[in-house]
Amino acid sequence: MDSHEKTDEELLEEAMMSLDEPLPDMTEVDEGMSADNHNPNVSPTLEALEVSRRPQGVTVCETCPNSVWQASKDKVQCYCRVMYLVTWDSNDPETLLTHCDGEFLGQD
Repeated sequence: MDSHEKTDEELLEEAMMSLDEPLPDMTEVDEGMSADNHNPNVSPTLEALEVSRRPQGVTVCETCPNSVWQASKDKVQCYCRVMYLVTWDSNDPETLLTHCDGEFLGQD
């Protein structure tokens, strides 16, 4: 065995130790998003907004291709092209749609 190749026990020990490490602050990661490292699964409108103007919890609409996110200087909202309704509105930020089958409609 190569002298710098780790044993299974060493790899397992490292993996177990990493479980004790705190998770990264995703707010900082989101704030660092730019056009150069755009996440294709997230609405570009949401990515362009300051973190404070985005939904504070996870909403399924953030990654749904049927969602249309809109922002003005006073308001942010999401319109669903499947249900024909506003699914998130900055005037009612506590209402978060967490599950929906709309993203699967129209798929073969």
